[in-house]
Amino acid sequence: MKKILDPESPLHFLPKGIQSNQLMICDSLRFSLEMADYSFEELIFHIENVENMTEQFRMRGLARFHNKEFENSILDYNRALKLDPSLHYVLKSRAFSLLFLRRMDEAILDLKKAVEIKPTGDYYDNLSEFYELKGDSENAFYYHEKAIEQSPIEARLWYNYAVYLVKYGRNEEALEKYDKAISLWPMYPDAISNREILIESMKNK
Repeated sequence: MKKILDPESPLHFLPKGIQSNQLMICDSLRFSLEMADYSFEELIFHIENVENMTEQFRMRGLARFHNKEFENSILDYNRALKLDPSLHYVLKSRAFSLLFLRRMDEAILDLKKAVEIKPTGDYYDNLSEFYELKGDSENAFYYHEKAIEQSPIEARLWYNYAVYLVKYGRNEEALEKYDKAISLWPMYPDAISNREILIESMKNK
């Protein structure tokens, strides 16, 4: 059962299996960053045609992230944030770079700063994923709840929560979350498929 952090963006390569004291890269968990669908060359082209320095730093950070230069991407995000500390989306981008460098606590701190500036279901969902990767189920559950509370009409947030609940054997609750996701998006293929699988597994117990 796969989670979807953002179905509208195609960049999906997040290391999974992060424990409290160790990071193990195994199965991929999809995630998104703004403009991640651009090639490295296209990002460079856009950078050269942006006059705003803050935006140049942000876009260069994205280009470097896209090129897997995570340390350098952080340097550019730092420059953008120095010019404008309120850029919540840059904090999110920096959080993912920090994650790839196994600096989980710093990554979580950036996401918390982002959600303080702009509380969104997406940011809360990201926090739940980061805590899940860290092995902190208590906070992962907490931020899943915050995500659906903040953005109750986003089907993918209910879906993501359902997947996490199944992992912990909370099948009845997961079924309710799948039902909610499908009520918001009746043709949600993953939710429909996973719901059917869950019902079958519950029958066989």
